[in-house]
Parts: sequence; C-alpha cells; structure tokens
Amino acid sequence: MKSKKKMMNLLIVILIVVLETKLLLVGSDAKSVIPLEENLKKFRAFDVSAEALKELAENNTKEWWTRNIAINICKQDGKIQKGTELINDNSLFALLLPQKIAIQYQTQLMILLGDIKFFPVPEDISGGETTAYENSWGGKRSYGGERAHEGCDIMTSNNIAGYFPVQSMTDGVIEKIGWLNMGGYRIGIRTPGGAFIYYAHLDEYAEALEVGSEVEAGQLLGRMGNTGYGEEGTVGKFDTHLHVGIYLDIGGKEVSMNPYEILRFIEDYRQTFQTPGTLSNQSPEE
Repeated sequence: MKSKKKMMNLLIVILIVVLETKLLLVGSDAKSVIPLEENLKKFRAFDVSAEALKELAENNTKEWWTRNIAINICKQDGKIQKGTELINDNSLFALLLPQKIAIQYQTQLMILLGDIKFFPVPEDISGGETTAYENSWGGKRSYGGERAHEGCDIMTSNNIAGYFPVQSMTDGVIEKIGWLNMGGYRIGIRTPGGAFIYYAHLDEYAEALEVGSEVEAGQLLGRMGNTGYGEEGTVGKFDTHLHVGIYLDIGGKEVSMNPYEILRFIEDYRQTFQTPGTLSNQSPEE
C-alpha cells in the first residue's frame, strides 16, 4: 500500500512538472523576472478586445481582472474575445504562474488602463473632419533600417497638417520634446504610473511646453502633422497622422506595447474642438 502511495505521489509530481513545462510559458524558470521573448511578444501585442476590457472593468475589481487578462494573454496565444469565459479560468496554468511574473503583468496592465483617461485626438464638431486608425503595430518599416512599427497611427480625413489638435492621454511629466529624424516634432510623457507615451510627427507644439513640464490629461500638446524622416523641418514624406507609442517597464526592460485596443477602449472618452484656432495650454474643448 505504501509503495503504491509513493508511486502515486511520484506520478503526481511528474504530472505537475510536465504541465508546468507545457503551460508555464511566461518564464524560462520560476526565478526569471523577464518573460520569454515569445510570450513577451504576445503580451506586448495586447490582443484584447475593447468590449472585453469594458465588460471586465464594469463587473470586476481591477486587481482581479488585470491579472487574469495577463494570464490568458499568454495562455490563449495572445487573444481574448468578448465575454468572460476565458477570464474566469482558475486553471492549473494560473496556479503555476510565478507570482513575480504575474505581478509584473498585472502591474503593467494597471498602469496602462489606470493612467490613460482621454483619446489623444478630439472630435471635430464644426468642420466634420474625422480620424481613423487600424492595428499597424508590428508592421514593417524601412526608414532608418528594417524595423517593426512600435505604435499605432491615427490618420485624418483631410490630410491637412495643423488642423487636428493632439491632447495628452494622461497626466504626467514631459521627458522628451523636440526633433527626431524618425519622429519629427515629438513629445514623450512619463505617466504617474511609470509608462512612457510617445506622440510623434506633430506639426507644432502648444505654448510653454518643455522638458520637465507637468501636463494634465486632456491638455493640448500640439497639432497633428507630417514631420519627420529627415533633418529638422522635413515635412511631407508621408500623410498627416499622429503616431502613438506606449512603452512599459517589464523586468527593468522598456518595451513597446500595442496601443490599438487601448485606443479602442478610450474612444468614448474623446473631447471636442470647433476650429484649429491658436494653440494654447488648454484642453481642446475649452
């Protein structure tokens, strides 16, 4: 009897080890603080429907559902559809997930969804012009060498530089401002939670913005343009658009994250403007 019991215990241990090897996709071992590259890609892609995010935000505590979204992003090959059937899965995968890694993912999701308050481009209620965007994160780019697109581009219906205002999605502090050959006139803002949000290809800046300036969510940063891909002042290399990039700290490594579903999630939180007017440090609707 004791022999059978020992054998059964051994089989259980072997089963757990096998399951852990197959299911624990987020780290090479339990001590790792940086996820495996393949699973880091899944997390960065953040392929979660905006409807699922809204449903979870309304019905569950943020601490609970952000951790479960993080687990399921890895478990379900990066995809979560509308509904909570994948979220309400307290499986062995969740039980085996090392706490350090689970907390990393949870923390980054809370940063992302907790700091962001406004869609970056307000609605034109007088001229009737519109904006649109698609999931272009990870697409191929060639300027500056072969690379992946680390953001989401918001395009305009009229393709006129200087027409659409750009507002801060979050509170924060300006860490970067000025010209980059790749991004043109850009602003980089560090959010209260530590994320870095990058706004590129601006036509011009709002007044009195500089490194160290504190900004509020909804504050005017500048106007959409087509600057970049050359020395300072280069324009017209591409259509007018706003490049939005989101960078998060995962295990001490700053990585880009797909803004697409986040933009969809905050579409309802869009302010308005009537005319391009004169730039000032005010929210677009003021």
